[in-house]
Amino acid sequence: MVNLFAHKRDLRRQNKNEELSRGVRRSSGAYELVVAAVLMGLLGFGLDLWLGLLPILTIVLGLIGFIGASISIFYRYREAMNKELMNKGLMNKEPVGHQR
Repeated sequence: MVNLFAHKRDLRRQNKNEELSRGVRRSSGAYELVVAAVLMGLLGFGLDLWLGLLPILTIVLGLIGFIGASISIFYRYREAMNKELMNKGLMNKEPVGHQR
């Protein structure tokens, strides 16, 4: 009887951990957008100071970081949705142009 209660407790703990993990994965896209833009902007700022071009490279590299992170998030989202549709049987095969 004690093992049954311990097993239920472990399952609840595992479910909480999985839920937290899913939440962190979902929110990581927002951090990725900000961090990529800031890091690339800082790199651009350093190059601007070194080359005397302020603020050209700061803006350009910041935008490149943001656009790159946006594209990455889009493709990860699309992959996750396709996988979910396949798991539910709503999609019979891999979409055309899909690469692994």
